[in-house]
This record gives sequence, structure tokens and C-alpha cells, in this order.
Amino acid sequence: MVKKIATIAAIRPNAYTFTTGSDLVTFPKVVYTTDDKYTSGVRFSWTAEAPAADISEATNPVAGRVTIPVHTATAAVILTRAIMEDSQFDLLGYITMLLGEGFGLGEDDAFITGDGVGKPQGFTIHANAAVAHASGGMYVISGTNGAVSWGLSGTAATTVGTQGITGMEAALPPQYEANAKWYANKATYAMLRALTDSQNRPLWQTADAWPSTANGMAASLLGYGLVKDQFMPALATDSLSVAHGDMGGYYIADRVGLSVEVLRELRALKDEVIIYARKRVGGQLVHDWKLKLLKCGTS
Repeated sequence: MVKKIATIAAIRPNAYTFTTGSDLVTFPKVVYTTDDKYTSGVRFSWTAEAPAADISEATNPVAGRVTIPVHTATAAVILTRAIMEDSQFDLLGYITMLLGEGFGLGEDDAFITGDGVGKPQGFTIHANAAVAHASGGMYVISGTNGAVSWGLSGTAATTVGTQGITGMEAALPPQYEANAKWYANKATYAMLRALTDSQNRPLWQTADAWPSTANGMAASLLGYGLVKDQFMPALATDSLSVAHGDMGGYYIADRVGLSVEVLRELRALKDEVIIYARKRVGGQLVHDWKLKLLKCGTS
């Protein structure tokens, strides 16, 4: 069979995936946004070996919840009976493979940019994706409309390391670095490789920017691995084209795996057969603090 090779679905292999028996999954959540050091407002006091005059209740964790709805996706391929009867190879197996490929890539697209209406909510659509990191949100600006940047290199000590790729890395709390990776499409990585300093030297060092025997055929950016996902947003003004962090914060709830049925009766009078595929899955970014996004803009 002469055909192209499909692109890579990269979110599911890096996300937290589980099976559910319900159409709505609910998780308890500690609501705490004060800083990235503690998980709640619970603190202790040093007593200096003297009994406290009064015992007051510690600040309680504020209980909240996160819900992930499960959505249904379907697809169908219509074939004539003659094609199925006269095929020179396993046509049904081939169609099943194409359906599986379509579902895998389609859900990957939704995990990134899905609006959450009848489909999973993509991590670039999360409410905090529209909030700046400095205000407790997810995005760091590139400082240039429609383009990536390495990072602000001005003389003001308060702004160095707050923008671009270096600003994203700085914004990610250190406890999430162990499983952190970069996520972008290939064209965005190409733009990053083209960034140079005043002497036209690549800011992204050649030894790390491309796979080679020296780096074990695994390119890296600031020491973190790269994931190429062609469904990541293309570069445009204010686009969220680069993600950095632990994708394990994105939850995928599998309700019913991909099923393929051959329906012969529905279009029997037309001498046609329907190959029908169906899947039920939900997805949502639950730990938004594990992921930072590069907003290709100035504010």
C-alpha cells in the first residue's frame, strides 16, 4: 500500500491515563494558589518551649473538585460489497488500521486545542492558559508578536529571565522538573534553532539542538527532552506555540476503547457495507501548575 506515514500522537504517552466506569469523573482538589512551595495553607508555629496562650485552628485546606466528562467519538467508512469481495488483501484490516490512526490523531488534537464542548478540553484552552505566570497562570510571553524568543537579555535585573524560552524554564517550579519536556511542532523548533546572538552564534547550541551520536540521538533544550507534536499551535500573534513541563498533569479518562463493527444490514439494498468505529474518552488539564506555555506576544 502506497501512502504517507501519519504524524506522531504525543500527548497520550506522556499524560496520566486511567480507565473509568462512569461518564463523569470527579476528583477532590485542594484550592491553594498562594505560592508554589506549599500545597495548602497549613503551617506550624515555633513555641520557644513555652505553652501557647491559646490554640487556634490552622488554616484549613480549602476543598474543591475537578470533574472530567467523558465524550463519544464516532467514524464510519462505507464500502461496496464488491470491493470487499474482490479485494486482493485484508481490506477490513486495512480500514480498521486507518480508523485507529484517525482516532489516535484526532484525540491528540483535542488534548491540545479541544474546546471541551462535546470533546476533551485541550491544555491550551484551560482557564489558566489565558493568565500570565506572574499572576498565577500558565503563560510566559515571548516578547515578540508571532515569534519565539530565547529570553529577554536587557540590563534590568527584574526582567532578565522572565520572557521567552529561558523565562518558561524559570517559571516551572523545580519539583516538576524531573518529568518535564518541551512540546512544539517542528516549524517552531526550527525557529528556535535559528535564533542567534549579536555574533550570529546559535543560542541553542548545535550539540544539543539536533539528534547526534554525541547526545545519544536525543536532542535537548536547556537540558530537557523534546517532543514534536504537529498539532501544537503554529506561530502567530499571541499563539501558545510552546509548552514546557510535566504532561502527567493532563488526565485522560478512557471509558470505552476503540471498537470497530461491520454493519451489513443498514445499506444492504444499496449493496454497501458500513465499517463503524466508536470510542469514549475524556481529557482535561488537572495540574495546570505543572505546565507553562509560551505566548508569542508582548503582553
